[in-house]
Amino acid sequence: MISVNGTLFIQLIQFLILTYILNRLMLGPILKIIRDRSEHIDAGYKEIENIELKTQEMADEYLSRESVARRQANEERGRLRMEMTTSADEFYNKAKDKATSVRLEIEREVEQEVLKIRPFVQKEAEALVDVITEKMIGIGTKA
Repeated sequence: MISVNGTLFIQLIQFLILTYILNRLMLGPILKIIRDRSEHIDAGYKEIENIELKTQEMADEYLSRESVARRQANEERGRLRMEMTTSADEFYNKAKDKATSVRLEIEREVEQEVLKIRPFVQKEAEALVDVITEKMIGIGTKA
């Protein structure tokens, strides 16, 4: 049978003192280190989440800016294409007008030359007809 005597109380007091000392010297600091480490890890996770959010925001902003830049580039390309088409059409029309005016000028000059030369050619043709007729027939047509 178990008897309760004075040593049980002493052992109980020793146990409580030992528990208090172990708690203060070993268990408390170890638990504090574990708590600090957990807080540090949690802070790291939060920092990682913040960085991921910022990265996503920056990626979204980049894509948005890229989209705007592409749209503006397409608009500018279209505007420049229209401008160049207009310039090319104007240049073509000016060249066409110039070619037409040069052609008309040359036709006018040729017509003037023909009008100047026609009387001489007519006289030469008549003289040539007379010579050919005279040679073929043997009579002159001049009076």
